[in-house]
Amino acid sequence: VERLTEEGCAVAFTGRTKDKGEALQKRLEHEGRQVLFVQGSVAEEDDVKDAVAATVERFGSLTTLVNNAAATDTTGPGRPDSRVTEIPNEAFDKVIRTGVNAVLWTCKHSIPHMLDARGGAIVNILSMNSHCGTPELAAYSATKGALATLTRNAAHAHRCCPKSAMGSLWDPYGEEACRGGLRR
Repeated sequence: VERLTEEGCAVAFTGRTKDKGEALQKRLEHEGRQVLFVQGSVAEEDDVKDAVAATVERFGSLTTLVNNAAATDTTGPGRPDSRVTEIPNEAFDKVIRTGVNAVLWTCKHSIPHMLDARGGAIVNILSMNSHCGTPELAAYSATKGALATLTRNAAHAHRCCPKSAMGSLWDPYGEEACRGGLRR
């Protein structure tokens, strides 16, 4: 959010924590930036619809979407995401709902506005796990693989080409997956 507003973009962002979101919005507005915080969870389709509508109402259009949400309380060392034989169904569902369903809903409700604006861009954040997977992160890996396919599908359905960008991003889970393979 901060970087995009530094570059002059008008940015709407969502989050579940009202105090944090409103504090960031207030600080950035005080600096003269165009920003809108919409409280909600991308794991709830109605919240996504509300956020898209609020964005269009505030800024007049929607031309860029960045999907970067994750169920951070579920995924990572010491958290419930684990091997496919050990992961609780509830943890798997939560990660999929935030990592796949949320992207479906944000694209579904944003693309019509991008078409109205005669163009746009969608950035879906993936990782090396979309190709390799990490045995201890079954849900996260499944999410990234599904997201890669969903991204290609949306691009082809709307007659554009999916593009991949590699940068100086280190993904410790993905790096381990591509080196280590399947472990017992």
